[in-house]
Parts: sequence; C-alpha cells; structure tokens
Amino acid sequence: MKTFKKTDFWISCLLITGFIIASLIRMDSTLIIGYFTVGGWHVISMVVHSLNRWFTEKGSARYF
Repeated sequence: MKTFKKTDFWISCLLITGFIIASLIRMDSTLIIGYFTVGGWHVISMVVHSLNRWFTEKGSARYF
C-alpha cells in the first residue's frame, strides 16, 4: 500500500504541475482539461483504495 500511495502522490503532483505549466504556456483551455484529468485520476485512486479496503473500514469517516 505504501508504494501505491507514494506513486499516487507523485503522479498527482506531476499531473498538477504539468497542466499548470502547459496552461501558462498555451493560454487556452488546458487548465480545464487538467482539472478534469487530475479529478479523474483521484477518482480512480479512491476506487482502488475502496476495492482494497485501505482507509475504508466499516464505520470510519471515509467509508461514508
């Protein structure tokens, strides 16, 4: 799990940084595309967490 969490963190950082830089260079709708891409990555990450039951024990705040 720790390897997944570290990888997930660094991928999120790279996506956010990359899209911010790209949007500053291109000055178009790249930031909006990045917003949805990073959001999609976070949804996938939470699905993986949920399927593996990491941080989602029954009765915990994240379970709901």
